[in-house]
Amino acid sequence: MDTTLEGACLCGTVRWRFDRQPSSVVNCHCTVCRRHHGGSYATFAVGSRDGFRWLAGEDAVRRWARSPGFERAFCAHCGVKVPAHAGEEVRMPAGNFGAGYVRAPELHAFAASRAPWIALDDGLPAYDAFPPGKHGTPAPSPVSDLEPGAVGGACLCGAVAWQVDGPPLKMYHCHCERCRKARGSAFATNVFYAFDAFRWRRGEDRVSRYALPGARFFGTASCRDCGAAVPRPQRDRGVAVVAAGSLDVDPGIRPSAHIYVGSSAGWDRIHDPLPRYPEGPPA
Repeated sequence: MDTTLEGACLCGTVRWRFDRQPSSVVNCHCTVCRRHHGGSYATFAVGSRDGFRWLAGEDAVRRWARSPGFERAFCAHCGVKVPAHAGEEVRMPAGNFGAGYVRAPELHAFAASRAPWIALDDGLPAYDAFPPGKHGTPAPSPVSDLEPGAVGGACLCGAVAWQVDGPPLKMYHCHCERCRKARGSAFATNVFYAFDAFRWRRGEDRVSRYALPGARFFGTASCRDCGAAVPRPQRDRGVAVVAAGSLDVDPGIRPSAHIYVGSSAGWDRIHDPLPRYPEGPPA
């Protein structure tokens, strides 16, 4: 049986191959992974480093080290997270694999740091920190410099920071292929605010933006230095789209639905009772 797995970033510049099945698949809820990916959590397929190779674009891979012995890697063009080595292992964002990838996550790591809008109700083992057999020094949690009571966030390196001065409008889990690649996981969780409620606190000039060709609204925004996901204020739509994982605090809203589940990954399983829509939510 062919066990070769291939993945790519959103813009297709960076592509890779893994010539076997992963040894483990993990949902990581640590604050560093959430802030870097911008998702509710990151899902990694983990395997031996000797089974991995770049197919294209290795020179476009940027790396930023926060965790001891583990670099965060991302595409310099679209900002999407790509595989990174950790010792003799390679950790590959599962959301970036093609349709042939079907192995589902088997556990939750760093569940003690999970986002307040996520319930671990899928029956998988959940560990407060590293799962059994895995050891290391956890990366220091990002430090927020928001004023008390404010809502906002910052990238991992602190160069980019932002704030919203108004209530959230809506929040969704989106399962479309674009969002899965953008977050490197089973889905993206986005919070929408009014455009005029959003402001950059610092570092707007450090934001790298990518607009997907042919897409009416979809794109990504990330810190060009550390690769962490940051918001995308869109004046023409009158909204600011905030990757929920980039928030430093609880936004005070919860997802109202799963959308675009008709495009969900074959390994994704939804267990909560939220409404599910094959495409976008009702108008």
